[in-house]
Amino acid sequence: MKIRVLLILMLGLVGMSGKGQLVTFEKTYSGHFSIVAGRPTPDGGFIMAGRHNWYNMPNYCEVLLVKVNSNGDTVFAKTYRSGLSSEGLDVWPLSNGGYVILGDGMDQNGNSYALMLVTDSFGNIVHGSSPGLSTNGGPFFSTFQETNNHGYLLGLNLSSLYTGLQGQIIRTDSNWNIIYTKQLGIPDYTDGVINFVRNTNDNGFLAGCKYQIYSMYLVKGDSSGNPIWEKTFTGLESITDAIETNNGEFIVIGTEHITDTISRQCIVRLDSLGHIIESRSYNSGVNGTIHHTNDGGYIIGTMKTDQHLNLEWAKLYNGFNRPLEQTTDGGYAFSKGLVIKTDSYGNSGCLDSTITPTFYSFNVSDTNVNYLVSGSPITISNTGSIGVNFDSITINILCFSNSINEIIFKKNISISPNPFSTQATLRIEGIKNEHYKTLSVYNVLGMEMQKIEVGNGKEVVINRNNLSGGMYFYKLMDENKTILGLGKMIIEQ
Repeated sequence: MKIRVLLILMLGLVGMSGKGQLVTFEKTYSGHFSIVAGRPTPDGGFIMAGRHNWYNMPNYCEVLLVKVNSNGDTVFAKTYRSGLSSEGLDVWPLSNGGYVILGDGMDQNGNSYALMLVTDSFGNIVHGSSPGLSTNGGPFFSTFQETNNHGYLLGLNLSSLYTGLQGQIIRTDSNWNIIYTKQLGIPDYTDGVINFVRNTNDNGFLAGCKYQIYSMYLVKGDSSGNPIWEKTFTGLESITDAIETNNGEFIVIGTEHITDTISRQCIVRLDSLGHIIESRSYNSGVNGTIHHTNDGGYIIGTMKTDQHLNLEWAKLYNGFNRPLEQTTDGGYAFSKGLVIKTDSYGNSGCLDSTITPTFYSFNVSDTNVNYLVSGSPITISNTGSIGVNFDSITINILCFSNSINEIIFKKNISISPNPFSTQATLRIEGIKNEHYKTLSVYNVLGMEMQKIEVGNGKEVVINRNNLSGGMYFYKLMDENKTILGLGKMIIEQ
């Protein structure tokens, strides 16, 4: 099968850091397919999943898996056919270097089924399964996480003509053998989907879903699947993600109900027993997911906070919220069709903008409940899917910015004050005096705004002149255009 894929590139800032090369860029991937999910991988690249449409049967499709490297260039792209039609809806990297794809399929009789495909690091299928068939638009997987002991947690939603969607939590060992299944036995539960299942520090789980209109359900379970506590929260319009903190508390992400047409993003902090410690909402669409960062803080959608949930920065990309995850080099990335790779301050160098959310306090109440029960036994059957390689890729470059980056060679260069309003002094250490030096100042789009001849001096004054307030980058080079150092500065409004 020969499939041509078009990659549209918007390449931003490329630089060198003390720990290796840190690259920032934006790329889109288009062709006879659509990519709907993606995540950073431990090797610094990205894995993405979606659907490839059949050329001769446009109403049918097959699962698509695309692996790209740290520069956004394709490593491999494969399709997997299961049943009459199938598609990938989400993908996660595994600790063994492989990947798990969650999706759905349809058999020859028009029955739909949940689909899970597990591949090795090259995209070769090592496990493929489906937990049964349904004629009523289900079942389907909604979430996944690898556990601390290399087992797996899955959220499965079963469809019924009489009860609607019934969420199940499935735990397996490292060989995908089922350890337990738990079902949410919520009365009149007709529109709920398990939004997330997260492994906790005690090797238990935390799961959340919709309970009723403007009421959400959260359960903390132990390692055997037994509930430690269950609560519903009134005042929340949705609950999209949650995470356990290093001290055993929980941070819940969702939306606050304002009116039938207005809602705000919100954060709710809980103690280890699920009691509400604080709740706040804010007026910008930078929500959706929450992840730990390597400095002890959190990335919430496109908003970076410290460990106490104090705002550090928030971004939009081309005017949209693109939920980020931290990458192995300390930057951040969004990788769902459009791949955005940023530095550690969320800068991609192309179409990002800084925003300042306004925070509000709001009331949310919790109620203890008892809904989690043992789930129905699930039989997992092998799908027999086979991967087929893409064999042709075309790359088009649309824009390219200068090779600038954030704080580099910290021992060699310092700038103070930073931020500054009128002028700052850049001090140079550890560089031989005979090196002739030039200092260039760039805006966030990579345009050179100032060029200063430093000569053999150890200090240089950077005057604001007509530069507007905002973030800038500086680059110090010698007479051979070798980069001696790079960094970031902020001019106050």
